[in-house]
Amino acid sequence: MTYNKYLYYFALISLFFSIYLISFSIYNFPSADDFIYGAKHSLSSFTLAINSYLYGSSGRIFSNTLYHFFAGVSNNNLIIYQILPIFTFVFFGIVIYLLLSIIFKSFHKKDVFALTCIFIFIWLLSLNSMNDTVLWYGGIFNYLFPMSLMFFSIYLFLKAYYADNKIHTIFFLFLSSTILFVSSFSNEALFLVFFIIYFLIFFYGIVYKNARLKSLLTLNMLALIAAFIFILFAPGSSNRAGGNTDLLFGIYRGLMTALERGFSYYFATAVIPVSLFLYLIFHKNKPKKVCPNLSYKYHGIIFIGLGIVLSWAAHFVISYGLGALGLPPRAKVIPQTFSLITFIFGNIYLMHYINFYNKYCIHKKKFIIFICFYSLFSVLNSDDFTGSIISFGEHKSYYEQSKMRLEFIKNADKNKKEIILKKISVAPYPVAPIDERMISSDCSYYVNTQLSYYYNYKGCIRLESGMDGDNSTSKKYFRTKDYILKDGARIWLYNLFK
Repeated sequence: MTYNKYLYYFALISLFFSIYLISFSIYNFPSADDFIYGAKHSLSSFTLAINSYLYGSSGRIFSNTLYHFFAGVSNNNLIIYQILPIFTFVFFGIVIYLLLSIIFKSFHKKDVFALTCIFIFIWLLSLNSMNDTVLWYGGIFNYLFPMSLMFFSIYLFLKAYYADNKIHTIFFLFLSSTILFVSSFSNEALFLVFFIIYFLIFFYGIVYKNARLKSLLTLNMLALIAAFIFILFAPGSSNRAGGNTDLLFGIYRGLMTALERGFSYYFATAVIPVSLFLYLIFHKNKPKKVCPNLSYKYHGIIFIGLGIVLSWAAHFVISYGLGALGLPPRAKVIPQTFSLITFIFGNIYLMHYINFYNKYCIHKKKFIIFICFYSLFSVLNSDDFTGSIISFGEHKSYYEQSKMRLEFIKNADKNKKEIILKKISVAPYPVAPIDERMISSDCSYYVNTQLSYYYNYKGCIRLESGMDGDNSTSKKYFRTKDYILKDGARIWLYNLFK
């Protein structure tokens, strides 16, 4: 292909910045739930710990078991806490590569690898919080790793579907359904999203009378139904909700949030420029029609609509189950990931429908270069990347001060009623936890109580005042930015209409 060099340039830049961002994991440090899971590993029997997860976490047996084990192992070896996010991130990238390689079978391996690098980059920088999703154990074991496994189950299913050998078909199918079943016990929102995906594929097999697709999907659907029954009746499902469930609220709030977030994911990230870039690079490779009777226009509408539906499913579970108004930062990885995938596919179908290349691309080379720069500009505008740049050099200080803090608590007199800690001077993006996961001056705050439990300490552990990281360059920047964009706009509008 004539313009592959631009694809490779963009992929190389994407790979470089992705490695740059994930490398901050070496300054990673435990926080919040890491302490409670680590304490349960040290102080409780494995059976008692799993029982508590069953009664408090909506059937998240698989994710909580992994969390329990690795938090315990990391108690005495912080190196594991630093390198595990890197391995998880690499595994996610490998799964995306495998999935793309089987979807785009006619593409060269180098092109598939380039597409993987670009997707991982825009995915990473579209996250609401890289720390909450990629670096923190809570985000890894409840969202990123099980989502990677579920994508892997789709890859294995496709391998079974295209396999000529019957033994290979059975092997891939059994492995796919097993992984799907096990990883379903990780996160109820993630489960619902993949249940919808598999149901739509199964429905597609019925409509288009694809007997092989229907028969192979049966085992996976049975695995999902069995998981659904377990999750539905898991004691933790009702215990977590606390009686605040409201079906109509969940449906409405989930829909409104999905529409609002969908609009944001579509226009605020690099979805449009990256869609244009990929279309221009591969415009001669027309995408296959999934539904033979429908034009590219309807394919585009269906894919974009699917992104909204999957986003709604993720938001609905949280809104209905917990009465919450929205997803926490780490949970947004679910709608964000599927919105990126479906919106890009939808845009490419629509551009083929309007014959964008022949109508508008007189100077294709200049257009591609412009899109490259625009894409980079739009994704580099993320908080995580900006934070990593402006607070560069503070990360090592944050890690060393955090380490000294734990040593201080470990050696403190446990007979005292309280242990008062000095504030950590810096809490840089993207390594430091979000404010809600930081220890505070309030003894009753959940992070404080979990830290006390971690050291089997009956008294109070608290900060001397305020919260960590007030001197962080990145914190000052984001507070200023938030004021300008939010409070500043409000004041301006108020004065305008006063």
